[in-house]
Amino acid sequence: MDKYCFENILIKNKDRVESLKAKTNKIVVFGAGNTACLYLKCFEAEGIDVQVFVDNNKNKSFTGGQVVSPDSLESECGQDVLVLICTSVDNTYHEIQQQMEGMGFLCCGVDEYVFAQRMPELLECYDSFEDEESRDLYAELIMWRMQHVDPCLPILHQEQYFAQRDFLTSSNNEVFVDVGAFVGDTIERYLHKKEGVFGKIYAFEPDKDNYQALVYRLERLQREWGIKDGRIFPVNCGIGSKKSFRKVYRPSGTGLGSMVVDSAGDKEHLQNVDIVTIDDYFLEQKVDFIKADIESYEYDMLLGSSKLIKRDRPKIAICIYHNATDMYRVMLYLKNLNLNYKFQLSHHSVTKSETVLYAY
Repeated sequence: MDKYCFENILIKNKDRVESLKAKTNKIVVFGAGNTACLYLKCFEAEGIDVQVFVDNNKNKSFTGGQVVSPDSLESECGQDVLVLICTSVDNTYHEIQQQMEGMGFLCCGVDEYVFAQRMPELLECYDSFEDEESRDLYAELIMWRMQHVDPCLPILHQEQYFAQRDFLTSSNNEVFVDVGAFVGDTIERYLHKKEGVFGKIYAFEPDKDNYQALVYRLERLQREWGIKDGRIFPVNCGIGSKKSFRKVYRPSGTGLGSMVVDSAGDKEHLQNVDIVTIDDYFLEQKVDFIKADIESYEYDMLLGSSKLIKRDRPKIAICIYHNATDMYRVMLYLKNLNLNYKFQLSHHSVTKSETVLYAY
């Protein structure tokens, strides 16, 4: 998709959202599930003052605020509200849109709303990619998130976090930092891609149950690859913008998609966790490659990594799909460090998840 076409799509979206905003400045969000949890950082960054959260299941456990049923929305907030639909599933979006419009409420998607306010940033990102394939992919992904229809994506790249040639180069001295290591799946692939050639590996995982599985897997991998002790380091903590103490929320009690949260929700699925910064942890250790998938905390990680990034200029493979804001601000943050990073983009799922920005 060329820039002229992309810009016209953004302009049409902006005009539509501006017409909705002209009718009301009261915002409610439809959705109180995992996607809404991921978007709390987005609402904060964009200055979106959410009056209330709406969900067809008003009994959902949610860390973001009050949840009401659609039938209670008018009595709680009045009819004069704009409903931002917060879901990553297209069919669900259209069902909610039909439901809200049928009840007489104005509505649009959260991504549509955010992107309407961020046209200059989106176009700067588009222009900043190193190759035409990345620019095309970026435009298609933005359009998909705004229009909620199947995109014309290129063939999906299977090598997540290693999709670019520079990320496959092996070195006996490479220090790899896996932020959001989960149960060690990326580290296992890293060892295969690098043919066991590396310097050190640091694996950060805040979820205690995931961490136990990670340690078990790393012990197996060290035996299988004949790796001596003192080269792979699992760390049971989260990564953020500053040292702190937070909670880890396990959606539905599972370890997949575990996320650090700023406020408490369902006590049953919360764990305590220490948060550290990359800058502090690697004060005296050079880092060559950072991979990050931490459920909307990627930008916070960058804020706490600026000194190291300026010092070492590591390769970075970082997820940007968790919320609309990260689709532009992660890249622009790295660009504005003025380290002459080159940027490419890959997408690794048939859903809207697993969009990875490569900076090298």
